[in-house]
Amino acid sequence: MINLNEQRFVPKWEHNRKDRLELESKFSNYTGNLDIVEFHIPYTRYEFVSKMLNEASSKQGKKILVSGGDSVNFDVFSFFWKTSHDPSCAMAELEKLINVLRECERVYDQIVFISTNHERRLYKVLEKAIAGKDQVEAIKPFIKTFNDFFKESKLKKVVFADSNFIQLGDSIISHMENNSAISGSTRRWLIQYFAPRVYTPFNVIYGLHTHCQGQDTIERVKVIETGCIAETMDYWRSGKMNGRGKMSSIGYASGYMKNGLSDLNRCNPVFCGWEGYI
Repeated sequence: MINLNEQRFVPKWEHNRKDRLELESKFSNYTGNLDIVEFHIPYTRYEFVSKMLNEASSKQGKKILVSGGDSVNFDVFSFFWKTSHDPSCAMAELEKLINVLRECERVYDQIVFISTNHERRLYKVLEKAIAGKDQVEAIKPFIKTFNDFFKESKLKKVVFADSNFIQLGDSIISHMENNSAISGSTRRWLIQYFAPRVYTPFNVIYGLHTHCQGQDTIERVKVIETGCIAETMDYWRSGKMNGRGKMSSIGYASGYMKNGLSDLNRCNPVFCGWEGYI
């Protein structure tokens, strides 16, 4: 006999959704400025981080910074280690990140930190080294998280989101990997993905991960690719030159909202420079 009163198994994404919505509720009626950045330590162009901080300091009102994933590279935990020539170690990258966030705390009222593919590279290494995901989940409680390091470092304004996206007011900040190889293709895909799945209305999507900048208005939504505030990495240049490689731009994105509604004229990518010449 099947016990029809037995509670169903609740998947991890539902637990994460509950935590994400609780965090989002704090910003649903936010009024102020918004900067979205992808640091990629140790490749970061720190002169442009200074530019971002200086421009944010000159703005009136509240300020939120979203570290939208790939805050560190963690190449040592990746297949790309073979072609990256990155001399830094993971702990050095983490310490540098904490120092960068500490500087950001001088300017911003709140920092929202999204954990995405680069931050999770350690877990992927563990999955390959041992039996599988179940064992990794059992090991995780014994491993420090980014949030643990932030608390130990006494970062007072950083809030941690274990999610590939977060919605602040009517703006979705997303770090999705699909369809990112061709410049511009990810913008329509973001609309197709979020439109039937996100209950709360949205007017802006900030898309990270592509390392490109640009914007479109698609089906009444402004979609912005934020770029990345780091130089092109070795493994981007190690493949065959087939003429299809996208051109990456260095920068971040900036926006403004009032009572949770974005001013579309003030939501744009902030261009800092092109990738280096070969």
